[in-house]
Amino acid sequence: MARQMATTHTGLPFTVTDGGHRYMIGKDACHDSLAWTDLDGDGIVDLVAIATESGNYEDTDHELVAIQVPTGNAMWRALPGEVSKRVSFANGVIVASTRSAARLVGLDPRTGQKLWDTELPDLLEEDNFDDDRARAIQPFGGVCAIQCKDDTYHLVDARSGQIVKSGEGKWKPLGGGVPGLAALEMDERMEIWDVPSGRKIADLKDTSQVRVVPGPGYFGLLRHGAVQANGAYGFEARIFHSQELREMGRSLIVPGPALGRKSGGDDDDDDSSAELRLGDGEFNVIGGCIMGNNRLVFGSRYHSEAYVVDLVAGKNCPAHPFTPPKPGFKFRTFAWVAPVFVSVWEKEKGTSKLIAMGHHPQTLAPVWMAEDLGGRSISNPLHIANGAVLVPRNPGANNNEYHAQTNPCSIRHIDPATGAVVTDYPVEDVNCIEMFGHFLCGAPTYFSGGLPIVYDTQGRKRVL
Repeated sequence: MARQMATTHTGLPFTVTDGGHRYMIGKDACHDSLAWTDLDGDGIVDLVAIATESGNYEDTDHELVAIQVPTGNAMWRALPGEVSKRVSFANGVIVASTRSAARLVGLDPRTGQKLWDTELPDLLEEDNFDDDRARAIQPFGGVCAIQCKDDTYHLVDARSGQIVKSGEGKWKPLGGGVPGLAALEMDERMEIWDVPSGRKIADLKDTSQVRVVPGPGYFGLLRHGAVQANGAYGFEARIFHSQELREMGRSLIVPGPALGRKSGGDDDDDDSSAELRLGDGEFNVIGGCIMGNNRLVFGSRYHSEAYVVDLVAGKNCPAHPFTPPKPGFKFRTFAWVAPVFVSVWEKEKGTSKLIAMGHHPQTLAPVWMAEDLGGRSISNPLHIANGAVLVPRNPGANNNEYHAQTNPCSIRHIDPATGAVVTDYPVEDVNCIEMFGHFLCGAPTYFSGGLPIVYDTQGRKRVL
C-alpha cells in the first residue's frame, strides 16, 4: 500500500500501515506488544506488533503482523486469534506469548513461520522484573528471562524454545549500562547472574538494594546491605572486569563531611550512613557511571541527591554531593555520551522543568547546559545514541502526552559536544520511548489507537 498519513485524537500525525490503526498496547508496559528489529536487512528498524480488530485488551482477536519501515507494508501475519499480549525479539527469533499466556512460541522474523511452541509451567507473569521498562519476555543474548505467576523464574532458549534453567524466585532489575546482568531474589538472599552465560557472579546472602553502573572496561556493583565485617548495614562498591566477570576489588562508601545528616534512608533509621541513598535498580535506567580515574558518580531518581566518590580498593571512601546545576533541582539520571558525561535534573517545586548538563569526564566541570525541557514523573528522562543526547521536551509541563499545538511534546535531540539543539522529534507520549540502535521508536498510548513513530537520529528524519 502507499503510505497514508492520519492523526490521532490528540492531533499527532502518524502513518496508517497495512496493519490498520488498531494495535494492542498494554496499559502498564506500552512497548510490550511491539518488537523492534530489522526484518528485511535494509538497515532500517522494522516492527512486529499485536494487531486487534476491536482495539481492546482481550485475547479474542489478536494477531501478529510484521510491518516494514518506511513503507508501512505488512510483510507477514501470524497467530490469528492465538497470540496473547506480549512479544519480544531475542537472538534472531520473534518470541510471543499465546493461549492467554499459557505458551510461548518462536517465529522466523522474515517469514512469520513458527519455529517452536513451548508450554509454560504456569501462566506468564506480564509484569516481569516488577518494572514497566523490562519486558515480560526479556531477551538476554540467546535466552529470554520470564517470570510465571506461581513465582517461578525460567530461562528459555530463543532458538529452540527449551527451558534451560528454572527455579523459585523473582527476577530483579539492576539498572542500565551493563547488558546481560540481572538479580534473582530467593529465600531471603539475592544472587547476581550474567544471564547469557548462565554464570553466577555474586551471592549477596541478603535481599540488599543493588544496582550496576558502567565503567571503561569494568563495572560497579553498588550495594546497600550487610556489607561490614560485623554484619552491619552500609554501602559498598564491588568492581568487576567487564569481560572476565571477575571481582577486582571492593570499597566501602561512607558519608563525607559535606553530606551531614539532613536525610534518612527509607528502611535504615538506625544506620550510621543513613544520609546516603542508593535507590532501587531500574531496568535500562542508568543511575551512575565510573570514570577512567576510578571516580564513581551515582544517584537515584527516587531521591533528590547524587554523589561523587573516589574509589580505592579496600578503603572507606567518602561520598560527596554532586551539586545540581541550579538550586531547587533534584537528580534524575546519568549517562556517558562521548565526549561528555551527561546528567539530567528535575525542578522539585512549581512548574515542571528538566535541565540536561554535559560535564567534563575527568573533572565533572560543566561544559554545557540545556534547558527548555520538561515533563513530570517521566520513567526515563534520558535516551542516548551515538552522537545524540535525547531528553523529553514538554511545553505543557504537567502532561507528558501530545495534545496538538497546546502541548506538542517531543524528544529533543541535543549535540553531546556542544549542547546545541539539533532537532525535535514529536511523539505521542514521552514515557513510551525505546531506542533500537540509532532509531528512536515511539509507541502510542493505550487510549489513542495510533501507531508507532520511528525517527532516524543519524539522518535526523522521520522514517515511519
